[in-house]
Amino acid sequence: MRSTVNSVSVTTLAAVFGTSALAFGWWILPVVGMAWGAIIRQSDHPVRSASLAAGIGAIGLLAWTGVHGPVADLARLIGAVAPFPMSLLYVIAIMVAAVLGATGGVVVTVLRAGQQWDGQDRRSGSLAAAASTAGGRRGEVTLRRFNW
Repeated sequence: MRSTVNSVSVTTLAAVFGTSALAFGWWILPVVGMAWGAIIRQSDHPVRSASLAAGIGAIGLLAWTGVHGPVADLARLIGAVAPFPMSLLYVIAIMVAAVLGATGGVVVTVLRAGQQWDGQDRRSGSLAAAASTAGGRRGEVTLRRFNW
């Protein structure tokens, strides 16, 4: 049941990413990722799901534009300037969308971690102890594992 809910939410989010990018442009992808990160629980991996959904949304947007627009002509034009295969340009576009979508989730994850931090490392007692057990120098702040 849990995987069905996750797949439905990622599919819905992919549709939101695709339609938002179509309506507002590429810059809206981190904003949608931030909204997703703010809505979803931290234990549900907001960065991973936002990245996956943004990539799926970009695939859908490229497919829709390929049917209704001159995507192949544009890829051939760019391919004439840069000696890349056309398929590599599609992969790069999907990867950029996935990174932009994940960026918003990362921002919210880091902000949530900063709000919950009160100066004490709950596992070892203090920040200095955490730095020394993490192999860092005394007073060095190291990032703990986030739930990406």
